[in-house]
Amino acid sequence: MNNSCINCPDKVEDKYGLFCDLVCGKYTAYINYQAGIKEVVEWCNNNFEPTIPMTLDYRKWQSKLKEWEC
Repeated sequence: MNNSCINCPDKVEDKYGLFCDLVCGKYTAYINYQAGIKEVVEWCNNNFEPTIPMTLDYRKWQSKLKEWEC
């Protein structure tokens, strides 16, 4: 999920933040999505240690972390 507000033609922002989010809610959804990803990443990093069979999956995990920008 990408931040849909970046190129939004209907974006309305004032000194308090995104006023348009009251109507569409996409920014709130994006922020909640990012918070959820960070929580999952933190839990996995604290509870899993890579083993020999998991090496390839661990590499995929690390590339996903970069994709998610955590």
